[in-house]
Amino acid sequence: MTDAVHRLLAEALLLSLRERDFLISKLIESIDPGDEALLQEEWDDSWAAEIRRRLDSLESGEAKTIPWEEARESLRSRIGLDEPQTKHATDSESE
Repeated sequence: MTDAVHRLLAEALLLSLRERDFLISKLIESIDPGDEALLQEEWDDSWAAEIRRRLDSLESGEAKTIPWEEARESLRSRIGLDEPQTKHATDSESE
């Protein structure tokens, strides 16, 4: 992206939630439906390539998986939710 786009983004992120919502809706309205189809196709292609890259990484052994409980606790710690989460009904049913 260009420097202008990065500057606009930085400024937009300083707006209030209401102002960002308004800006987003106006930007979305400005996209021609034909352009939207092209953007969706690019989005789909990008995600397909990312999925292939991740699968290749797993299959080659480059990437490792971790149990959900470990991933959840790591994420909770990163965002400052260090207290253990209370068990859900489905958690206790599996024990």
